[in-house]
Amino acid sequence: MQIGISTANLYPTLVEEALSSLKGRGAEVTEVFLNTVSEVTPSFASEMKRRADDAGIAIRSLHSYTSCFEPYLLFSKYERRFLDGLEVFKPIYETAAAVGADYVILHGDREPGHLTEEESIARFERLYDLGRTFGVTLLQENVVRFRASSPDYVRAMRRQLGNKAQFTLDLKQCRRSDVDVFAMIDAMAGAIRHVHISDATAEEDCLMPGKGTVRFPPILRALKDSGFDGALIIELYRHNFDSLDDFSAGTAALRQALDTL
Repeated sequence: MQIGISTANLYPTLVEEALSSLKGRGAEVTEVFLNTVSEVTPSFASEMKRRADDAGIAIRSLHSYTSCFEPYLLFSKYERRFLDGLEVFKPIYETAAAVGADYVILHGDREPGHLTEEESIARFERLYDLGRTFGVTLLQENVVRFRASSPDYVRAMRRQLGNKAQFTLDLKQCRRSDVDVFAMIDAMAGAIRHVHISDATAEEDCLMPGKGTVRFPPILRALKDSGFDGALIIELYRHNFDSLDDFSAGTAALRQALDTL
């Protein structure tokens, strides 16, 4: 498993500046959280790749700026809007391919949604198939108030899509959805490609690894037993840490937990 840091931690710092600031913080890889349409152009992809290379990190995944309106764009009953949404995703996939990212991450359809479960999952499949034409894999993330926050929906995706159903597991989203992380790992087992990792306490559901009470070794063991061998990406919010130096301690805490395996 590799350890990484998301640029989302530093929002609203500009993406390219966030990439440069990750140098020397203990990350091997990063997830870039794209924030606007001008960040999915060939010139911006070149700049991101240059900044990541200079920082000595690889861009493993892109999180699309569309996350806040994906239910409206991609999962409504208005078919033409969905077709336009496919066009919106083409430059996102192109950007992912240009920076060497394996994955694009989707929040997907909200709960309860306007489509049947089967229709909702079929929309994901069409987006997934489009991504593969660019050599990029679309991952469904479990996000609170979205359909994939439920292990039952995750299992439905796997029944309907087979190997096309692949996932990003987010620990804080499990907490916010009141879903046991081990239940979600079980639902996603064999298809987890990426993990958003954070610590927590009874009072705070999103903290730097090592700053809370989460016992990471059992979670990492369950992930390993499920077949996971991808990136553990620290993903917090700007108010969850004090300085960039905190990430050095966070990545060290994760490495210590990995050593127990």
